Amino acid sequence: MKKITVKSFYLSLSRTLSKQFLIGHKLPAAGYRQPRFFYLLFAACYLLLVFVVSCGGISDLKKYLGMIGQFQIVSVMTAPPEVRPGETVTLSAVAVNPKTWGTADDQIVYSWVFLNLDTNGEMPGGITYNINKFTLSDYLKILSLCPQTPGCELQMGETNPWTVTVPAQVPGEGESLSYNVFLVAADSAATLSALIQGQKTTGKYALGIKSIKVSQATQYNHNPIIQEVFCDPATQDVSTGRFQASPGETYTLHARVTDLDAGDLIVYRWLILAGRLDSSNQEEVKWTAPDDPDLYPIFLVVRDKQIDFLGGQAEREIQVEVSN
Repeated sequence: MKKITVKSFYLSLSRTLSKQFLIGHKLPAAGYRQPRFFYLLFAACYLLLVFVVSCGGISDLKKYLGMIGQFQIVSVMTAPPEVRPGETVTLSAVAVNPKTWGTADDQIVYSWVFLNLDTNGEMPGGITYNINKFTLSDYLKILSLCPQTPGCELQMGETNPWTVTVPAQVPGEGESLSYNVFLVAADSAATLSALIQGQKTTGKYALGIKSIKVSQATQYNHNPIIQEVFCDPATQDVSTGRFQASPGETYTLHARVTDLDAGDLIVYRWLILAGRLDSSNQEEVKWTAPDDPDLYPIFLVVRDKQIDFLGGQAEREIQVEVSN
C-alpha cells in the first residue's frame, strides 16, 4: 500500500479542489454558475496551505520568529519616558546589522532630530507625517520645512546616547504635551550623509521614532528594568558573561524584569540572528541553537505599552557561544 503523508494528502486535496473550483459547477438548487472569482479565492487559500506544508509545515515557519534578517532598529529608549516642562531627557538606541554584527565592519551611526511641536495640536507649515508609517521622505521634509516655519525649532544630535531638553511650555491642568524624536540609524557615516542630503545610496539604514510625554502630574511613568536575562540550562562564563551552548540544543530564555509602576503590563519581544524561537513575544521562550559553532547575540526588549513608540522601554543583549 502506498504510504500517505500529510504533505501528499494536501497536495492531492489541492489538485482536486483547485480543478473543481477553476472549472466551476451548477448548484442543483439555484441552477446557475457561481462567479469564478470565488473559486479562485478558495483555490488560492488551499494552494497557500499546500505551500506551507510543502515547505515543512507551519512549525518550520517558526524559525523566522524574532529573526533579524535586515538592518533594523531594535530599541529606542527615553530616560525618563515622562518629564516636566523644561527638563532633559536622555535618548538611546540599539540598531543591528546582521551582516556585520560582531565584526570590525560594524560601524553603525545615529542621527537624532527633536521637533518642538506638540503632536496633540495642529502641525504648521505643512509638517505632516504618519507616525505609524514614518518614511525617509517625512524625515527630509521635516528637516527642510521646519527652519522656514515660524515657531518650529529642531534640536539635532549624532551621539548615542543623546540628551535633549524639552520646551518649557506648560500644559493645561490635567493635560499633557507630546513631542516626537526621530532617528536615522545607518551602517556608515557615508550612508548617513547621503541620506540627509537626499542622495541615493546602497548603504543600509533604518528609521525610528519615539514620543516624550510632558506633564505636571504628581506621579510619572518609569522605564521597566531588565535585571537579568537567563539562558537555561546553558552555563555562563563569569569572566565574559557569555553563555555556553551546544549546536542544535534547545534552551529556555527568560528574564527578571521589574517596574516601579505597580500594575504596568510588561510586553516582551525576543530577537535573534540565528537559531529558532518557538515564540518571540512571551515572558519565557524556547531557543534552539544553530548548528554552526559561532558567537550569537540574543536581544530582549520590554516595554510597558502595547504601542512601541509610547511609554517606557528597556533593552538587554546577551551573547551565546555555540561550540561542540
